[in-house]
Amino acid sequence: MMKKIFVSLAIITLFTAGILIYHTTSHSRPTVQWHNFNTGLQKARSERKPVIIDFYADWCHWCKVMERTTFADSNVVRSLNNDYIAIKVDTQSMESIHYLNRSLSPKELAMHFGIKGLPTVVFLDKSGEVITLLPGYIKAPTFSSLLDYIRDECYNKKISFKDYMDGKAHCGPRR
Repeated sequence: MMKKIFVSLAIITLFTAGILIYHTTSHSRPTVQWHNFNTGLQKARSERKPVIIDFYADWCHWCKVMERTTFADSNVVRSLNNDYIAIKVDTQSMESIHYLNRSLSPKELAMHFGIKGLPTVVFLDKSGEVITLLPGYIKAPTFSSLLDYIRDECYNKKISFKDYMDGKAHCGPRR
């Protein structure tokens, strides 16, 4: 009888410890500090940082996958939070966006950038000019390298992303 009580207490203790460890580790992970378009663009101007805009919709499967994987990757999170102003735009929302002295819906903003599908990520330089837009799902390792490439302004040095990825050209300190 005593042995059964001991085994039961051991199981309960292990179960409780497992739950505590799960909640502690899953809730303490850093996440991307996303901004809405209006405040994010103002913050980027004042901090002189490049901008990444994630255009997404709740119905978009690959948007959700990118959120769970790429935007949850520790290297991506660190780079976005330290080197960029990260903006999320829900193309289905009714938010009023102020851009280029106009008031636009998220769909109109997406059309302005020439977005044809979701997810699409748009990069703006420190002065707010479009660097590039990338449609579709991007895996975390590639996205992390892309963030370094843009942060170091390799595109201004006429270094292709392929050469950068292949290690044929460097344009700044790789972290």
